Amino acid sequence: MSYTYYYHSTSRTAPLAYPHYSDPRFDGQGADLFGQQTEGIQYEYDDRLAQWEPEKHRAAVDAARASGAAPRSVAFLEAYLSHYYARPVEVVHVKAGTRPFDGYAWYAYGFRFTA
Repeated sequence: MSYTYYYHSTSRTAPLAYPHYSDPRFDGQGADLFGQQTEGIQYEYDDRLAQWEPEKHRAAVDAARASGAAPRSVAFLEAYLSHYYARPVEVVHVKAGTRPFDGYAWYAYGFRFTA
């Protein structure tokens, strides 16, 4: 079976692939969608910020949408995280996978503050 929808991107503007439960490359530790793990960066899971501060999350999503960046792109994530933290952010690594017990997709964003 061929999985054509998975790819590792070097583009900050292209939408990132969506992890699908039927693709075994997203099982376990997931797959790198952008960049690679690097020392000195911090990670957040896509759902954590929404859980911790829902209103701040909604405002950051609105700001990212207003930026004009393509949804699910690294540029969108940078706009989102920069607004959320009120500091410029550079996304260095994006990893995605699926939870083994229900197939739910997850993303982990590796980033650093640039100012």
